[in-house]
Amino acid sequence: MEATETLRAQLESLLKLIVHKPDELRVEAVIGDDSFELKVYVDDTDVGRVLGARGTTIHALRVVWDKMVGKLIQEGRAHWIRFDIDLPQAPNRRRPQY
Repeated sequence: MEATETLRAQLESLLKLIVHKPDELRVEAVIGDDSFELKVYVDDTDVGRVLGARGTTIHALRVVWDKMVGKLIQEGRAHWIRFDIDLPQAPNRRRPQY
């Protein structure tokens, strides 16, 4: 689907500006029947940069990408019910409450 690749590529481009080792960055799109998840893999030394202090950076990315997904749904270009950005390497993967 074109929308998923666009969202994946945009996140990857932004994260390349944040991390110190952009060549180690990988963003994978995982698409389910009613869900869409972007999994972010970075060098271990960049995990903290992507997370940010108390998770502020990853939270901000989730908020912005959630708005982008919402717009795609309104335009009829997407149908997902659930969306998330995940950083599997994060040491404490507890999710913040929105």
